[in-house]
Amino acid sequence: MSHKTRNRIVVRALLATIVSGCLVACSNQSPEQLLASAKTYLRGNQPDAAIIQLNNALQARPDFAEARYLLGRLRFDKGENAAAVAELGKANDLRYSPDDVVPLLAKALLRDGEPGKVIALDHVSRLETPPAVADFKTTVAIAHSMGGEGQEALAAVAAALQAKPDWAPALLVRADQLAARRQFAEAGQIVDGVLARAPDTPDALVFKADLLRQAGGDPEAAVALYRKALLADPGHHQDVRASAAWLATHLRATGFPKVEIWETGSAGSPGLPAVFACWPAADPAAPAVCVYGHHDVQPVEPLDEWDSPPFEPAERDGQLLARGASDDKGQVMFHTLG
Repeated sequence: MSHKTRNRIVVRALLATIVSGCLVACSNQSPEQLLASAKTYLRGNQPDAAIIQLNNALQARPDFAEARYLLGRLRFDKGENAAAVAELGKANDLRYSPDDVVPLLAKALLRDGEPGKVIALDHVSRLETPPAVADFKTTVAIAHSMGGEGQEALAAVAAALQAKPDWAPALLVRADQLAARRQFAEAGQIVDGVLARAPDTPDALVFKADLLRQAGGDPEAAVALYRKALLADPGHHQDVRASAAWLATHLRATGFPKVEIWETGSAGSPGLPAVFACWPAADPAAPAVCVYGHHDVQPVEPLDEWDSPPFEPAERDGQLLARGASDDKGQVMFHTLG
């Protein structure tokens, strides 16, 4: 037996001992302790570790409603819609805090392309607090709109605004309903009111940009608002950074000898990353060609105008449909061919 082989066997034995010890230690914790540990990990911004602890808690006690809800919320935050629906549905079946579970479950169902199930959930759910009612009824309104049920959508928005008159998502759905009837001035007034109270509301910025592009004839101002919306939503910053990292990795794999990720903005106003790649010609006198494209995309709202989930490509009539498929993911993918 070689020296390297003996070392590998020793390392594997040590790892097995460590893992075994961890499992024993974990098994000695109660579900309540595991839940508390998950919450500690969340406060430390370690969602993956929290998920492990929640799964451990649920293995020991499958009917632990709070753990189900928290796991569903984490799955939702990670964009794992089917898993979020499953966990939140179980939490709802276990009667865990409907005001917490039902609005989030409705959003997960809508993301998963199930507006009919959102409407069915509305028929059996009774919520108490105004924010929960407003949040849920706004999602119900979007679900009705996706099904072409205009009157039901209007009623759901009215219920949301009755519960909480300043609920921005409901106001924006109402503005969208007005814009669909080409009542752009009235829609613009609602959006301006939302932005007056919260100038950095991403959805309102996107809506304002849409109005400028469609009705106002000011595409440059619209683009500026789209970019402001992207920067205003920190929830998407990591997505853009992940996109830049993915693109840089693939450009290197293609063979580009120089690939860099460039940070943008300034210390006081940080931006989002750009990717630079260079492939010098063998002839130093050859002309330089600069190719530009954007690896990010615009926000997906309004969701009720999509026939399929925006980040799940769907092929229809020989076309690939998804957010950014033609502007600009297709072109960016072409660049990775070298």
